Amino acid sequence: MHLVIQGRDVETTDLKHLAKLAGASRIEAVTPGVFRLWNARPAAGIDEICARAGLDYAFVPESPSSPLSDS
Repeated sequence: MHLVIQGRDVETTDLKHLAKLAGASRIEAVTPGVFRLWNARPAAGIDEICARAGLDYAFVPESPSSPLSDS
């Protein structure tokens, strides 16, 4: 599962903190303002960090047909 983060001004420190909380294996910039945290899992604190930073987020299953896939 991936954690997708979107926001107008996404701080690197917030991304790193979210990746650590979610146990993500890497952070990938998809487009300016959109980031994918690979192999993430839900964890306490993610909602609070995103709310404080004004970020939208969603957990997205890995899927070959996903627009965020590696193909």
